[in-house]
Amino acid sequence: MEEFDRANHWIIAGNDGQPAVNLVVLSFLEPMDLLAHAADEDRLAGVPVGMTPEIVGYFKAHNIRVLLSMGGVTYTGAWNQALVTNPIGLAEKAVAVVNALDADGLEINWENGRPNVAEIEGLETFIDTYNDTTDLLANEETPYMLTLDLAVGSRYLQELSRRAAKDWLPDRKIDYVNAMVARGEPSTGQWREHIDGKANYDPPILPKAPAKVAVSLWLTDGRRPNAIRVDFQDS
Repeated sequence: MEEFDRANHWIIAGNDGQPAVNLVVLSFLEPMDLLAHAADEDRLAGVPVGMTPEIVGYFKAHNIRVLLSMGGVTYTGAWNQALVTNPIGLAEKAVAVVNALDADGLEINWENGRPNVAEIEGLETFIDTYNDTTDLLANEETPYMLTLDLAVGSRYLQELSRRAAKDWLPDRKIDYVNAMVARGEPSTGQWREHIDGKANYDPPILPKAPAKVAVSLWLTDGRRPNAIRVDFQDS
């Protein structure tokens, strides 16, 4: 923890001594590893060894919320497999990990631009199971957030964007969506696709409420290690 604090102290104490952020996302859980409770030098019960209660507590002690991210483009295949294998078990294990680490919730990072019907049905089951399970556990101190990563605009993860706008956000099945980092030079036009929707698509993608969309950009040029994602969300 001393080494971790040296590398990350700026997060909990910015220039004015106050936290530099209000939320940290620990990445990445691998869905099939979590289902199998995989164990090796990098994972314990399917959880990366760097995700510990001490790390979560380091941030929460300074009023910084902590989410666990599951997925990422490297783990798209693992998400696909888990959603058609055991989405209920995956959701239950995700809640158990959030609980065990005393985190504030989970971020879904499933980067499948062409999901099939079974995979989408699996994600619907995952979201419903996560919410049903956390509803039994939640209180004011433990909100059990659930968020969803989407592409910078609505052209890539179209089906996820469509369902988020039509159902998951209005029905409060997820708390907000994150418009992921743009490749190349970002433009507000890309991010605005989430706000405007895509009425010309068939079926159309409805607009999303601005307060439910967080926008991301790189703090460095992306070619250097440890590039930092900064999320901006309209309040």
